[in-house]
Amino acid sequence: MLIKLCISGFALIDTLEFEPEEGLNVISGETGAGKSLLIDAIGALIGNRIGKECVRSGNEKAMVEGVFDHVSDVISVPELIDLGISADDDDLLYITREIYAAGKSIVRINGKLVPLFVLKSIGPRLLDIHGQNDQQTIFTVSKHIELLDRFAGEKMSRAISEYTIILDQYRVCLDEIKRLGIDPQSRQRRVELLQYQVEELERAGFKVGEEEELHEKKKLSDAIGKISVLEQYLADAFSSDDNSSPLSLIRESEKRMNQLASLTDAYRPLSDRMKAVILDLEAVGEDFNRIQKRVKSEEMSPDDIDDRLDLLYRLKSKYGAGIPEMIKYEKDAREELNILASSEERLREMHTNRISLEKDLLSKAIAIRSVRGEAAERLSDEIVSELSDLGMPGSSFGVVISERPKNRFFSKNGCDEASFVFSANPGEPEKPLEKIVSGGEASRIMLAVKTILAHADSTPSLIFDEIDAGVSGKTATAVSSKMKRLARYKQVLCVTHLAQIAAAADVNYFITKELLSGRTQTVLHKLDQEGQKREVARLLSGETDVQSLNLSEHMISAKENE
Repeated sequence: MLIKLCISGFALIDTLEFEPEEGLNVISGETGAGKSLLIDAIGALIGNRIGKECVRSGNEKAMVEGVFDHVSDVISVPELIDLGISADDDDLLYITREIYAAGKSIVRINGKLVPLFVLKSIGPRLLDIHGQNDQQTIFTVSKHIELLDRFAGEKMSRAISEYTIILDQYRVCLDEIKRLGIDPQSRQRRVELLQYQVEELERAGFKVGEEEELHEKKKLSDAIGKISVLEQYLADAFSSDDNSSPLSLIRESEKRMNQLASLTDAYRPLSDRMKAVILDLEAVGEDFNRIQKRVKSEEMSPDDIDDRLDLLYRLKSKYGAGIPEMIKYEKDAREELNILASSEERLREMHTNRISLEKDLLSKAIAIRSVRGEAAERLSDEIVSELSDLGMPGSSFGVVISERPKNRFFSKNGCDEASFVFSANPGEPEKPLEKIVSGGEASRIMLAVKTILAHADSTPSLIFDEIDAGVSGKTATAVSSKMKRLARYKQVLCVTHLAQIAAAADVNYFITKELLSGRTQTVLHKLDQEGQKREVARLLSGETDVQSLNLSEHMISAKENE
């Protein structure tokens, strides 16, 4: 759950620290004090879109920091590691969002810079925010099947998982059929193109490393004059046929040294050394002759080298960035030719496979429908019960499950569509929810759905932003009781104008605008018991007179005893 929130430079908020507790945290205050700013800042922590307009005037950036505990209950350590996030030893998660006036946005998780999509992937598992606008979820038919499947829980997750495995295979099969099912003329044109490309690459016959060799030969070709002069000089030096060559002269000198050594041993060491030198020089000469012959045998004319390089550059522009890519292209082209050669047989194979996969998919989809049908009955009963508690006795709620159109039969959710139907009055037929629900009814239905889904949802923190709008009297009391019960197993943060909800709070906060150092700032105050009593009285009557305070104290006491 969220255990600490730090905000700075965010619209009217200069600096603000908030440490929500377990249970029901209620935030109230005058209209325009900045309650929505607090919710917007929290939304930034889960990846909600936030513009540069949020940066406080005169500041370079706005910053929101949040600390969450017991993170492993909702996000496993391997998942964090896969996202490039190091796990914290204390099972905490630190999220920082910086929004710059220049328009840039930065996200850090556990101190590491991450893309925004990473935050969006894990944020909603930490916090679930519901405002008046979120009531649109229950009016959006496409969302109904998602809500129903969430309620169905683990049994539905398993059924969907088994179905998805086959659906992926089915989509691959359809893609293959589409690829193979081209008309004969198109197939023939493709075959001819591939054959030409394979022949062109095969004729060129480039080998890995040849480009580097060609550049080396090009360099040698450019220096051929210098190389020839040096080679001729060395050939003459190592020649045995020319008595005036350096090697011949050294041999003659070695003979003279040997004669001298035979007359006196003083020259014997020098004679031995000269023999060794001659042996080394003869070996060098032999190696030189061998290398020279090999180089000449591999020698290409400058024109041949240029032609080969030109061919390479032309083929690279068509088939890849280098010789390895060209070789891979040729290999892939050969494989495609083989497939096309047997495409008719392969196409029959794929159609047979498609029929088999459709049978398997239908079987899994029927299993999903069975789970969905059971869940729909339970969800309807539980929502009717919740709505009765929320001041709507006699209302009815249902889930209509229908088959998807044949042209888009298999979807990621199976073969079904689901829509919620509702009637507020006994005896009246149920109609699509989005066509008949009023604002107050929508708030209560949303609260009923969230209360029910909270049992099947691992998200540890729920935030309600004035979803009690349009609610009063007994219904307001029922809503507060529902919030109180919900907060027994979830951390709940609720922005409200209702005294009944403020009276039910485990912790109360009051948000206000204050003039500090000549500038308006939004400030959050944690209230003590006396502060809670006065705030409930203010919400009741706008005053804190004795009568309002007595009624406030009675309401708080009654909520504590629920």
